[in-house]
Order: sequence, then structure tokens, then C-alpha cells
Amino acid sequence: MSRLFLEQCPRRHLVINMDINKTIIQVDSAGGRTMEDVMNSNVAANVWGRVSGEGWTAVLGPGQAGDRTGLVTYDQYIDEKFKEPPGMQDLSRAEKNRLWQDVSAKRRSILSAFTRPGQPGEGFKRYVDEQRTVLTATPDQLIIPSFFEFINTLSELSWPFTLLFRTFGTELGSVLQEWREFVQGKHKHLPRGPMLQRLKEAYVPEVTGCIFRDEDDLFLCYGPNTAAVVVYPEDTGTLSPSDAMKQLRQMPSCTAVYQTNFSALEEQLVEYASKSNGVAGIVDYYPYWAQKAESRCGGKVFPVATIPEPTPDKARLYVFFDDNISIGEDKSIVDLRDAQTGKSILDKDVEVRYTVAVNPYEAIVNSEYFVDRLAQVIQLQLGSGCSPDF
Repeated sequence: MSRLFLEQCPRRHLVINMDINKTIIQVDSAGGRTMEDVMNSNVAANVWGRVSGEGWTAVLGPGQAGDRTGLVTYDQYIDEKFKEPPGMQDLSRAEKNRLWQDVSAKRRSILSAFTRPGQPGEGFKRYVDEQRTVLTATPDQLIIPSFFEFINTLSELSWPFTLLFRTFGTELGSVLQEWREFVQGKHKHLPRGPMLQRLKEAYVPEVTGCIFRDEDDLFLCYGPNTAAVVVYPEDTGTLSPSDAMKQLRQMPSCTAVYQTNFSALEEQLVEYASKSNGVAGIVDYYPYWAQKAESRCGGKVFPVATIPEPTPDKARLYVFFDDNISIGEDKSIVDLRDAQTGKSILDKDVEVRYTVAVNPYEAIVNSEYFVDRLAQVIQLQLGSGCSPDF
């Protein structure tokens, strides 16, 4: 049904922001989590339970129908139990980093053991096994099948797109290598459709870069495929824009550094990706998000044009897929911004039009997952205007 819907939509240029860890690959080297750990945490996000004085007790499993009033998933329960310590934002940058590392490590440790013997989710181990069946079918590949089905669908529909891999992690190089194998037909999942055929024929290695953020100061460094490395002065703990740019220029592979802003970033990323046929890899700046205790104001900046472009051939559609998106909540990984004004968007009705809170378990077991989610956001962005204008 989703594909039938998309076939009727105008082929407006689609800007895809795609997270990597736990969204399209199920390992997290930066977080020290194995595939087994991640699969357990995926199930923990899909089992609903009741909280009492004795802790959390499972009530509904993945996909199970029932009244969820008063229930929370196990990962929500753990996030609430181990959260930002009081007074953390008043501490130094180094102290904030240390505190949040401790909180994050505790959460990961507990969720990674969810279905193991003696744990609250031991009765749901079959859902870990279900994921493992899919993921081990191609043992030499990281990216889940539903991602390739998503890209193949766009290609078959001749839908123009920009694909921005956005990550806080360290797997960008591996993901881009697998993407190249896919485009070149050297992957288990073969490319389909005219868009991918053109990418293969005119292949250009994907450009990469990193973003550095300090409050409202935003910098884009072209070249690196690793996170920005910046050292703050010990005496003041603050860094001037010129000092930040100087340090970024010293990063290996850096070819250019620009100070940007919330309004300009979207156009800069799309233009940069155009140098390699609309595909790029961007490493966002995790330390700032951690210092903000994983609040959206420190997350991956995502500017969108909320006022539709009157000229159809210039109009764009947008989507950001990430497993750490929390619609309508402060604790979220995406900092949604108005591309015209640069202002933060804190409106649940607007968020659901542009962002997808990826459910990793469903993305693994349902090959149409990303196609279905894309159809939902495009329908919201186009409203009643989903009729071909090309």
C-alpha cells in the first residue's frame, strides 16, 4: 500500500537524513555494544510493563494488542530511573561529560541484558532470536535489508533524493564501503531501478565531513569521516569561533571549514552532497549532546523549510530517521529547526511531518519498514496535494 501511495506522489526532491547506529546497523562500537547487546535493547523498547514499588513487570510484548494505559516500555523505565543528576548543568564541561558517561553506561548495561536468564525480559528471548535470523543471513554485511529495499523503491520510482548519513558513532567508513558495494552490484542486495543505475555509471566516492557545535556556534568541516576533535582551554573552558576553526583545520583529511548557522546548514549539506551524486556521510558532535544530557537542544541539527516552496521544481521533502528521536519530548536526538528563521521547532504536530522515531526491532523484521514510514511523513507534508505535478 505504501508503494502504491508513493507512486501517486509528486517527485519532489527528497532530503533523507539517515542515522546509522541502531537505525540501519545493529552494532554500536562507540557505545561498546555488540549485536547481541543491541538486539536485547531493541526488544526492551518493545515490551510494555507496569511500574510498582517492586520495579517493572512485563505486560505486553512486541506487536501484542492491549490497553497500554499506565504502561511504559522497559527502556523508558530505565531511562527514567537513571537520568540526569541534579545540578549537572552547573558543572564544568569535563564533569558533565564524566557524569553522563556514567549514566549512559549504566543504561546500556541493563538494557543489553534484558532477555537473559533472571532478567525482566527473559520470556521474550524469541524476539532476539527473530532479529538474529535476519541479521546473520548476511554475516559479512552490517546494513539491514529494509534500508536497501527503501533505496531500491526510490530508485524504481525515479525519485530524486539526497542521502545524508548522520552519525555520532564510528562506523561511517564501514557503512559507506557497504553502500559502494551495493551501488556497484557487489552486494547480496542488488540495486534496482534507474536512479541507482545512474549512480553506478557516474559513480563518485562519497564526500564526508563533520559538524562541531558549541551552543549556537556551528561549524562544518569538509573531509573527515570521524568526529570533530576540539580542545577547550583549561583556564576559561570557552573557545572562540576563530580558535575552533583553527583546530578543525588541523584535523586529518580536512579540506575546508565553515562557520555556519541553523538556517544555512541544510542548503550547505545538500550542496556538499551534490559533489558525489547526492550522497554524503556526516559525523555529528556527540560531546555537546552528552553535555546537554541528551536534550534536543544539543542534538543533530535538522533544518526544514516549513513554508512550502511555491515553485514545484524547487520544492523539497524532508525526513530524518533516527532511533533516538522522541516526538514531543525534550530528550531527543534531533534539533529540528526552521530553515528560514533558524528557530527551534518544539511542536509535536510539525515534528511528525519530518522526523521518524525508528523502531529498530521493526526495522529489522519488516523489509518494508522505511518505505512505510516514508509514505507516512510524505503524506503529512503534502497534505491533500499528493497528485503528480511532474
